[in-house]
Amino acid sequence: EAVHLVQELKPDVLLLDMEMPVMNGPEAAARLRVLGVPLHIIALSAYDDREYILAMKEHGASGYVLKDDAHRLLGGAIHDVVSGKQAWTTT
Repeated sequence: EAVHLVQELKPDVLLLDMEMPVMNGPEAAARLRVLGVPLHIIALSAYDDREYILAMKEHGASGYVLKDDAHRLLGGAIHDVVSGKQAWTTT
C-alpha cells in the first residue's frame, strides 16, 4: 500500500516504518527505487540495528530516525533531507 500511495501522491519525503505487515522498510525502499520514484526516504524504527541502517542506506534512504527520538529529531531530519543532506540520527 505504501508503494502504491507514493506512486499516486508523489510526496517529496516518505517516513517509512521499518516493520510493516506485507514488506519491511528495506524491501519497500528497494521497490520504490526500482520504480524510479523520486523522493527522500527517512526510515523510522524502534531499533538501532546496524543491519537495518545499512539496508536502508543500500536502498537509497536519506535518513534513519529512532522512534524514541522522533519527537525531538524528526522535524530536523525532514528539513535536512529536503535540503539535500543526510539525516542518520542513530548512535
